[in-house]
Amino acid sequence: MKKGIITFAAVLSLVLVTGCGSKNQVVCSGKVDDGDDSYEAKMVANLKDGKVSDGYIEMTYNDKKTVETMCKALDFTNSMAKDDKDKIDFKCNGKTIRINTLEMDEDDKYVGLSKDEFIKKASGGSGNVTCK
Repeated sequence: MKKGIITFAAVLSLVLVTGCGSKNQVVCSGKVDDGDDSYEAKMVANLKDGKVSDGYIEMTYNDKKTVETMCKALDFTNSMAKDDKDKIDFKCNGKTIRINTLEMDEDDKYVGLSKDEFIKKASGGSGNVTCK
């Protein structure tokens, strides 16, 4: 009995260490220059059954003032939303904005894409964005 418990514990530890059952992720990151500002962007997609199930976007700017301005704009956008489901789930922290979704509007659909489709769309053909 004792030997069986030790064997079970060893197998369970091996499963936990190797990450069996954890979500696969694709992380795309790079520098974005949108004219007035440049920032480091990171898109993280969680994969389930080979398809994007959810994820988030982080943008890190050079200064806090830009982030404060962007966050005020996001707050204003949320104040205009008629339903809670239309609001953008975001968090501002220092020089970083984290948007807790990959899909901000109807034109940008990432959920349901395969890993390769996500990488192609997230990189947009830009040499500045790399995906792992």
